[in-house]
Amino acid sequence: MNLSTFTQFIELFPPGRTRARYERLASELGGQAINLTVPYWDQPLWLVGDALAARALVIRGVRRSQVWTLGEVQDLVGAFGPLPRSLLEAARAMGETPAGQPNFTGPKDD
Repeated sequence: MNLSTFTQFIELFPPGRTRARYERLASELGGQAINLTVPYWDQPLWLVGDALAARALVIRGVRRSQVWTLGEVQDLVGAFGPLPRSLLEAARAMGETPAGQPNFTGPKDD
């Protein structure tokens, strides 16, 4: 699992128009967004606080199937364990393989 907050992502850009555009988007997202890559999905997932933040990403071309709200993650994960209470907890829950379950990264060559 590789995870970064939207703020960390923005810090990769030098000052300028691109960085300013992402800073405006961060403001629209309420400062809460996590980009997450998981072994069983070929596209990065975005975890955001609510449906308004999800809509802000969709308007900018991110597929809705790649955007999960905290409530959606809670609905999914809550059926199998404790409810994540923050985006960071949700990211960890989405990226971890439950004990006793197969690892979705595929077979390993030894």
